[in-house]
Order: sequence, then C-alpha cells, then structure tokens
Amino acid sequence: MKVLLYDTFRVIDAKGGTEKVFCNMANALVNLGYEVTALIFENKKGKPFFPLDSRVELINAGIGFNSHNLINNFIALFSISKHNRHIKRYNYKNKRIAEKIRPYLSQINPDVIISFTVEGTAILKNFVRTSKPVITMYHFNAEHIINDNKLSLSALKETECIQTLLDRDVVITSQYINAKKFVTIPNVVPQYDKHSDLETKTIITVGRVCPLQKRQHILIEAFAKIASRYPDWQVEIYGETHLDKEYFDSMQEFIRKNKLKNIKFCGTTNDIVSKLKEASIFAFPSAFEGFPLALTEAMSMGLASVGFRNCPAVNEIIKDGHNGILCEASINSFSEALSKLMSDYNLRLKYGSNAREDMKCYAPEVIWNKWDAVIKEVYKENKNSQTVEVGE
Repeated sequence: MKVLLYDTFRVIDAKGGTEKVFCNMANALVNLGYEVTALIFENKKGKPFFPLDSRVELINAGIGFNSHNLINNFIALFSISKHNRHIKRYNYKNKRIAEKIRPYLSQINPDVIISFTVEGTAILKNFVRTSKPVITMYHFNAEHIINDNKLSLSALKETECIQTLLDRDVVITSQYINAKKFVTIPNVVPQYDKHSDLETKTIITVGRVCPLQKRQHILIEAFAKIASRYPDWQVEIYGETHLDKEYFDSMQEFIRKNKLKNIKFCGTTNDIVSKLKEASIFAFPSAFEGFPLALTEAMSMGLASVGFRNCPAVNEIIKDGHNGILCEASINSFSEALSKLMSDYNLRLKYGSNAREDMKCYAPEVIWNKWDAVIKEVYKENKNSQTVEVGE
C-alpha cells in the first residue's frame, strides 16, 4: 500500500517535535511494509534534521516556489476590507500551492494521505480536490484546533479521519467539527534501557526558545529565587535560540544582571538522550502542548518533572504527587516545586521510577500498531464507499 506523508510546515533541518514525528513515522511505516513518500513544501534545499530511512522517497515540491509578494500587495491595495484581503490572499496562496502539488499527487498516486497540518488538508480538499482518503494529524490541543484558521477548519469536515493526541481533544473538538471519523493516537515515547541516577545537580529543559509557548523565562526567574540556596545546582536549556532573538536576548540580560552563572543556553544537540541521562530534574514551563515529546522522553529516562497544572496535555501526563509536580500558575509556585525536588533525592527517585513505568503505554510498537490499523481501516472504508458509488 502506498502512503503519502504530506507537510506544509517546516521539515528541512528543523529540530522540533513535529518534525521528529514526521521522520519517525516515515521510518516506522516503511518498516511495517508500506511504500512511503514524504512530500514537503519548502523553498530551500536540504534534508530533514532527523534520520530518514533510505527507502522513504523525499520530494520537496516547494523548491523554486515564489510567493509573489507583488501580487499579494496588489490584492491588498484593491481589497476594501481586511477580511476580504485575508480571504483573497489565502485563496491565491493555496491555489498556487495546489497547482504545484497536483502533478506530484498524480505521479505518486497514494492509497492514503497523512496530512501533518490543517492548512495542508485544506489545500488537498478545497483546492486540489483529491479523491484520495486523507488522515489529518493535529499536533496541538483541542483549544488550538477550534481556534485555528476558520478557512482551513472547514476542510476538516471533508477529511476521512482526524487524529488527535488525547481523548479529551476528541470530546472537545467534536463539539465544533462534524468530522467523519476521530481517532486518538498519542506520540511515540522511546523506551530507555538506561536511566538517570538522579544524583547530578542539574535541571534540564528542552524546547525551542519561545515566549508564548515554551516560556523558558519562567524557569530562569524561578531558579533565580532559590539559586543562592543551591549553589551547586545548574540549569541547562536546550533548543533552538534563533527563532526569537529579542526574547533570547532579554533572558540573557536577566541572567547577566542577576549573575546567574549556573544557567546555560546549550543550543541544539544530536544526543539529547545523554543530556537527559546526566540530569536529575526536568523543568517544563509550557503554556500549552499537544503531546509534549520533550517531557515524555525525559520521564521515560526516569526524570522527575515540574509543569503547570493549567497547561493542557502536561496536566494529563504529569500526575501530581505520583510522577512529578504540577504547579499553580505562578513563578513562585514553580520555584517552590523545583526546590522540593532539589532538596529530596528520594522524592526524585520515587517520581522518576513512576514516570518510567507510566511511559510504557506509549512504546513504539504500541503506537505504530495503532497507526497501522487506522491506515488500513481508512483505506478499506474509502474503497468500499467508492464501490457503492459505482454500483449506484
């Protein structure tokens, strides 16, 4: 069976969680016996940051694509309202992408398409008008699904299946979107044979520098409140720093002014596993998540974690007082949670052990078997419906 993985977001040399899922899924489906093509849309050359099996055919349909800013400006000049400008620009952009992608779809002729973005699904359903069955993945929580681009969301009613990461997302989203089919499939969490001994005095966090979602400044300010009490402890922050230079510079300035020499921005790494193994606490001050890979990987490594009680997904994965600590929405609360774990090795050991056990339900073989079943089911249902239409 031919499966097309299709992404209109960044993939080339990108180091985020969604990009990791993209490559891991391509590799897993090849190993399950599928013929896999990965179709991306970026106006630059290169390869994915994460390993991609040589049996996966990678096609970049965006090479040489021009956004035509001149025409976009023309549209803006002759559109009366802001809403009309938005619609015209949206239609113009997606029509051009559809024209670029359409010949590739004819060439690949997939049996099932897995779309990694709602926008990508909208292009397939509203502009390409493909008859191929589409499974739409959503990588955030339900609140983000229903608040997404309304022009794109309309296409979800036509998609053959919507995959969400948690059961709560299906309950909430189904109230707003009358989809043909919902499935809940979490992300894969690696299972590690070795784990941290939790004795190193290191707090770690992983995620791109981002003030609205990842909020590394909260960790920095929380640690600043207790740094004098724990002079032997250090904070290591891993992730891309170039995406918001102003935010990154402001945190660097705070560190400098408060003389926090034991806080380090470590950039990206090809070996995050060893970095997790060398840490004792995982700090995760995110405002929202879909299914946080960084957090679950740290928990699988046996790290006790700290997150916020009001953060979707995090508040379902971290079970307060069992495998980590959920804080109230304040820097003081986050600081107190860190201090509680920093001062108690046995508590870190208890939470870390429970975390490792809790992550076993997300093992690769469990998740990929679920995907295998959904792909085959969607293909069969689409084939049966086409047979009925011909018979009628």
